[in-house]
Amino acid sequence: MSCNFERQNVSGKSLLILVDGDFVGGAETNYRFILPGLLSRGWRPVFVCPEDQNLRAYFDAFGHRIETATGMLRYPPFSVGGRTSPMNLFRVFAAIRVNRRRVMHLIREHSAVAVISNSMVSHLLNASLPLDPGYRRVVHLHDIVNRRKARGLYGKGLDWISRRVDAIITISDAVVETIPKSERYKSTKLYNPIGEMPVRKRAREERLRVGMFARYTKWKGHGDLLQIAATCTDAPVEFVSFGNVSASDQVYLDGLKTMAQALKHPDRLRLNGFTPDPLQEMADCDFVLHLSTSPEPFGRVLIEANACGVPILAYRGGGVDELFENLGLFGERFSNGDWAAVAAFILAAAAGNQSTTSVAEALPKARLGGIAAENYVDSYLRVCHD
Repeated sequence: MSCNFERQNVSGKSLLILVDGDFVGGAETNYRFILPGLLSRGWRPVFVCPEDQNLRAYFDAFGHRIETATGMLRYPPFSVGGRTSPMNLFRVFAAIRVNRRRVMHLIREHSAVAVISNSMVSHLLNASLPLDPGYRRVVHLHDIVNRRKARGLYGKGLDWISRRVDAIITISDAVVETIPKSERYKSTKLYNPIGEMPVRKRAREERLRVGMFARYTKWKGHGDLLQIAATCTDAPVEFVSFGNVSASDQVYLDGLKTMAQALKHPDRLRLNGFTPDPLQEMADCDFVLHLSTSPEPFGRVLIEANACGVPILAYRGGGVDELFENLGLFGERFSNGDWAAVAAFILAAAAGNQSTTSVAEALPKARLGGIAAENYVDSYLRVCHD
């Protein structure tokens, strides 16, 4: 759906959406699906970020012209090389202090009724804003907070954030459980939305196609993908992978490509970079892998694959079991890290001993409920503007 947006042509109440701007992740994908619904209801979303080049490029790819407000300082990392030093923290909070003044100015300039944050550092900024009946401070939690990370600072930070803000959007029960019990009354669970799914175009062949759709970072399990591909090297199976990669993870991706070249048939594993719309590639697969080695907060790929008619092979953990049970997803679940069992399943399918037929009816629209973008928008706005 195309959505050409010019500021002077949009009237209504404003939402300030705090995003990093230089990295397209789950939060930005959400807005890709719900932006048309926000605008059609007379709302004016303003994306607040340090830079808007990558963010604009992402939305432009779908015909969405977005309004951005830049001028924010880029946040330094909490830790460097796995270590958190007082200097790292000083730099982070110094940036938050400067950006807080910028956000306060934007609230007045745009008459914003809600400020919505989408990452840990932007949650800290949001929670630092003064309590004001004129706007709501809404935290959208997309991650399971590891309370041991950075010497427990992440957990303590989330506790403080939860006490300060007006509302919290979570994406699964696993994420809800990271919030202090005393503050869970503020939370509303909204599964991430999905849009219209494509249908398979690739003709069925003797060779199976197995896809993985995840950003390139260690916990997403691309190392296990290589192990599975190596085990299946003599079977009629090809593997494709698509995903975003941050500057800090580029070395990781380069290492994966080097190892892939050492496979017996390196042409049967394609490690592709970011593509703005991987759904057609997904629809053309026979199986989709979900190999997160740490608990997955949600697992949008699981729903998208089934909505495209493709069964999924997933590691248990986090929101995976919840989605399987609540939505009746079609596929197989495996113990976390048991790549050998996944490989054995794929080999059996390649030999004709497992079904690879389409499961297009496995996730009917009636079961999507609030996940369908057109329904999600209303639930989202109720949280942002109670």
